[in-house]
Amino acid sequence: MGDSTQSKRLKHLLHCEDGSLSVELVLWVPVIFMALMFITDATATFLAQASMWQNAGEISRALATGTTSLAEAQQFVSTYSRTTMQVQTLDNILVVQLSRPFSEIGTGIALSFVGDLQVQVFQRIEEGVNL
Repeated sequence: MGDSTQSKRLKHLLHCEDGSLSVELVLWVPVIFMALMFITDATATFLAQASMWQNAGEISRALATGTTSLAEAQQFVSTYSRTTMQVQTLDNILVVQLSRPFSEIGTGIALSFVGDLQVQVFQRIEEGVNL
């Protein structure tokens, strides 16, 4: 009678599918988690890029019209944003470039290997404005 009971238990265990959901869950959770992190980082990147475009446009306009100096613009960028700024002049064209590491945007995990997010704005310098 003991052998019969053990064989029934063994047959039950072999045909039982309890726990199959947990195996599938363990397999899919990392994939879903990475997808959510990538979506979060991509969204944060788009928002950071839009903010950088706006800041670069305002800075280049202020510099090109002479309403602010280069030192004041550098002070603004270092105080109010986590970006670095480079300014170049080519004849009468002003080039303002802002850059920010991807590791500081969003979770900093999914896109951290890419490098820096950069935007460049070109602005014509007004007559009589010296940088």
